[in-house]
Amino acid sequence: MKLFKIVGLIIVIFLIISVPIRIYFRDSYLGYIPWSKTKKLQWSNFRGKKPKNFTSSARTGCAYTYIEKLIGDSLEIAMGNYFMSMRSYVKNGKQSDHILNHEQGHFDITEIYVRRMRAYIRTWNGYNKDDYNAFLLAGQNNIFSDSLAFRYERETAHGSNAGGQNIWNMKIDSELTKYGAFSQTTFRIYWPSSARDFYDNSYESYKEQHHPKVTIVDTGEY
Repeated sequence: MKLFKIVGLIIVIFLIISVPIRIYFRDSYLGYIPWSKTKKLQWSNFRGKKPKNFTSSARTGCAYTYIEKLIGDSLEIAMGNYFMSMRSYVKNGKQSDHILNHEQGHFDITEIYVRRMRAYIRTWNGYNKDDYNAFLLAGQNNIFSDSLAFRYERETAHGSNAGGQNIWNMKIDSELTKYGAFSQTTFRIYWPSSARDFYDNSYESYKEQHHPKVTIVDTGEY
């Protein structure tokens, strides 16, 4: 009887502990850290395994997620910007504040791209899903091919140019402020009531065909 009580207690304790564990992994996408205005990157977030031929001091991996959900006459869209812990790494002895600031810049630039995408999607005024898919792809190709990330690396000399880094810190802050109205990760777009062919199948069938998408959009090295 005591054994059953002990086993039962262990199960209860496990269930209590596992709830926040499950919530943590659900929210962090197993190592994906959402962008935050107030919570900046720490070196402890860089948990990836460095390649043997890695010559730089640090590397940052970023990605954005895109999830669609049909709700009545609207499409609810969730777009998030995430830091990929397991694709980001730093050399031992290179964990300086100025390098970390440069890596944060890569994460912030990806946030700028994602905000631009949110702003772009809100301009859609088509009538069917094929039109929307083409519109979405065109925006992604245009926005994420912008030279912002490339110029950031070149003009900061990968973070080693302190003056250039300071200038870019201000540029990044300015762009984030410019697109501040698009900082919300979840929003909706609506289509005219006459656009009955936006979806040509049932929602259940739609859900089976549209899984969350994760796209790696930027990686940076110091």
